[in-house]
Amino acid sequence: SVLFGIIVGCIISTSNLGLVGKEASEELQEVISTYTNIVDEYYEDVDEKDLMNAAISGMVSILNDPYSTYLDNNQTYSFNQSVDGEYVGLGITITWTDGDCTITEVVKDSPAEKAGLKVDDLIVAVDKNDITKSTLEEISQLLTGKKGTSVKLEVMREGERLKLAVTRDIIQIQSVFSSIKNNNIGYIKIDNFAANTFKQFEKELKKLEKKKIESLI
Repeated sequence: SVLFGIIVGCIISTSNLGLVGKEASEELQEVISTYTNIVDEYYEDVDEKDLMNAAISGMVSILNDPYSTYLDNNQTYSFNQSVDGEYVGLGITITWTDGDCTITEVVKDSPAEKAGLKVDDLIVAVDKNDITKSTLEEISQLLTGKKGTSVKLEVMREGERLKLAVTRDIIQIQSVFSSIKNNNIGYIKIDNFAANTFKQFEKELKKLEKKKIESLI
């Protein structure tokens, strides 16, 4: 059954590719031909996803429209997170500079904070994978996972190497912040609009009202 499924899958894939080629316009045929030649004939290995993303980005950019853009899988995932106002993760923000993966933010009450991670910790390994020569994108992929799964981090802190296990969970993205100016002026700042922004706004407003503000920005 498994073998039959694999054979049928291959036949369907090949047939679909052939059909696209026959129905494609002359211009699209040239794109397909160029893509195939690069993948088959270029002297170095080429990442087909990168090649396709570059081709699509090029087509969108020629529109010269500031409101039209193309997001690849990773960018779409990040965009959806910002719109949803939450994501599954550890609750940290990292930067990558000259081989150092530094934690620049730890979300309050997040799995990272509960596990003992701190700002300025240097992450050197993820699940025993040395990341000192990895890219920021590769590190982010190693840190990403499903809710309830655990990841083991090795961090350097003040010359000491620490091993910490962190369990991934849902992290709420804080998009609304409040403060009081000149003793009685309430100030609310909205970083971006997400699905949970309204509830966060209500919470911050009530917090300011309890402090009896006289006006609000």
